[in-house]
Amino acid sequence: MAGCDRKVEPADVTTFHVISDGVTVEESVAKSSYADFYIPEGMVTVYGSAKLSPELYAIYEQTRDDLGHFRKSVLLPTDTMNYTKVLDIIRFEELSFFPLRDRSIGDYDAATGAYAINFKYYSDNENAGETMTRMNLEIEAKAEEIMSAITPDMTDYDKLKYFHDYLITNCATDDSGSNDIYSATIYGTLIKGKALCEGYAKTFSYLCNLAGIENCLVSGMVNLPHMWNMVKVNGRWYHLDVTYDVPYENIVFEHPDFVSYQFFLVPDEVMENDRVIDHVLYDPPTADATADNYFYKEGYLIEDLSQANSVISHGISDAIKEGKTYALIKCASTDVFLKTTDNISDAGGFDEINASILSETGVNAIYSSSDYYSGYRILTFFIHYST
Repeated sequence: MAGCDRKVEPADVTTFHVISDGVTVEESVAKSSYADFYIPEGMVTVYGSAKLSPELYAIYEQTRDDLGHFRKSVLLPTDTMNYTKVLDIIRFEELSFFPLRDRSIGDYDAATGAYAINFKYYSDNENAGETMTRMNLEIEAKAEEIMSAITPDMTDYDKLKYFHDYLITNCATDDSGSNDIYSATIYGTLIKGKALCEGYAKTFSYLCNLAGIENCLVSGMVNLPHMWNMVKVNGRWYHLDVTYDVPYENIVFEHPDFVSYQFFLVPDEVMENDRVIDHVLYDPPTADATADNYFYKEGYLIEDLSQANSVISHGISDAIKEGKTYALIKCASTDVFLKTTDNISDAGGFDEINASILSETGVNAIYSSSDYYSGYRILTFFIHYST
């Protein structure tokens, strides 16, 4: 483990210019003790590193220091499998670090009996630290703007829903084949408004950290490698996948306020329906609760056909009161879903629901349903307000 005992120099100060609304402002901020750039509060999510052995944690600290100072060549401190694990955990936890462009095995050092590891960075020049600091200050300012909407009466559930909805309605999903180097970063998500799953997950983790909500990042395989979040609410862990809650484009075209909640605070069994959760880096927390799942929490779950009309009218009435143009209702089973859709499609099947909504809201509207999310047993109702 050559070099693992290298001492970290005390944090110093960098001076640079930030461009804001056409104005150049000189700023001075302290660098991180293990990076050549400023790391804002909340940009570190500790989970996997806490589970490393003391030997691997020492390598983790050294490697974090190497990457933070843009070192281009270091000696391999352990076997490649463990080193890859350490690098990936840093990628999950150091939210301000930019993705590596490339890494490769270099020359063999006979004196130490170790190979060199060569790194290439997207920011790979003498101004890299200054550039990263500028970007992180932009991120921090945007995060402060987002957090300003948090009020003392908001529960953790409320905050998570706010973060979830904000990211979906203020950021576009990038194409998985994109070459945009920012899409896997918080900068891409909050400043450029475009993200891949990694960008969404890291940004959500950052906002959770600022709100004091325990969380971690999780990876797995859907059709492609994928990353999402787990959060702790009322002492229980849940999955939350912003990327897969981004609605279909054809829905957003007519309903720009549309947000899906199919993966908002769900247990393991829901995630495992269409993905394999990765346990290679670390074992994620167990998620087996449903109490704070969106559909349970809001009362939008039909567990029995006898509940269908009341649950649907409740969901649509809530949507009208909030000025939304849609409502999402979930069925507890496929059988309940099929019977419910048959019931409302029958002649007069929607009359009782219409009467209940009108009584509760005073709004006379036209409603239509779709099967967009039928694979998740979710009924989607669109509200067409009368003019």
